[in-house]
Order: sequence, then structure tokens, then C-alpha cells
Amino acid sequence: MDKRPVQARTAPNLANFGDRERIAGILEHNEENLKKWLRDPNSVKPGNKMAGTYGHLTEEQIDALTKYLMSLKVE
Repeated sequence: MDKRPVQARTAPNLANFGDRERIAGILEHNEENLKKWLRDPNSVKPGNKMAGTYGHLTEEQIDALTKYLMSLKVE
């Protein structure tokens, strides 16, 4: 059973994002793949909870999210 609050279950799980070796459990963890995932999550992992939930992200928003999320990555 998922113990996260209901609201958290509809959002991407970013717990330990910086420690992961894969994005969406599929793509190699790098900046290019992260941007691909943010631009069109359904093309990477059909049926995911992220697709269609947050509206269209601008390239500026994708760049900002990528910069933040990549800063969490453990080298």
C-alpha cells in the first residue's frame, strides 16, 4: 500500500532522484534524457501519471527544471 498522501501519488516521485541511474526507470540519467522526459513523458513511458497533468512546459521551464534536478545528481 502506498503511504504517500493522495496528492503526492499523482506527481512524479522525485525521492532520491539524484541517486538514480535511470530516468523514469528507462533512460540513462543525463541532461538530454531528462529534457526528453520533461518535454513528452508519454513518449518515454506510456501511461505514466505525469502525462497530461501539468500542461505544456516552455523551454525556459524545462531548462530550469533540468538544471535543478541535475544539481541533485550524486557524482
